[in-house]
Amino acid sequence: MIKYIVFFIIVIALFVLVMKLKNSNLFGIKKYKKQKYLLTKSEYAFYKALFPIMQKYSLVICPKVRLGDVVMTTTKSSDNNFKRDFGLIAQKHLDFVICNRALMPLFAIELDDRSHDRNENVRRDITKNNACKDAGFILVRYKTRNSYLPEEIEMFLLKNGLITTSENESDKRFFYN
Repeated sequence: MIKYIVFFIIVIALFVLVMKLKNSNLFGIKKYKKQKYLLTKSEYAFYKALFPIMQKYSLVICPKVRLGDVVMTTTKSSDNNFKRDFGLIAQKHLDFVICNRALMPLFAIELDDRSHDRNENVRRDITKNNACKDAGFILVRYKTRNSYLPEEIEMFLLKNGLITTSENESDKRFFYN
């Protein structure tokens, strides 16, 4: 009987040891690898079309910004709902956050492709929309395309009042208040 108990303990110890070695990367198994590109092909095409517009208006493009870095929960950390409220924004990203030269976020652009019609993505988009609206931060959605024309994007931004042709107006957005 004691032999079986000792044998069982040795088997468990070996199992634990193998699991620890496996997780320690001793076998050369990598858990992570570097992404080749930060943006998808569609996001990069949009970025390239957006870039000259933002240069023209002296604005900065920040791609893939965490929603929690742009808006924050007003729930106190001691409140039971803090983890829930923070969790809703902590692991979501905005495709492009447009900032002034002082890196003050002005508005965000989300590219919407067909995947945004799926239920889980619709819920995620509603969460993003509500968080931004509640925080008073402008979030606009732009339909993805095969290619983008800077003139079309500029017209879209002008129509939505996100950029202005008035130099006086845009100069106000460059410095800390």
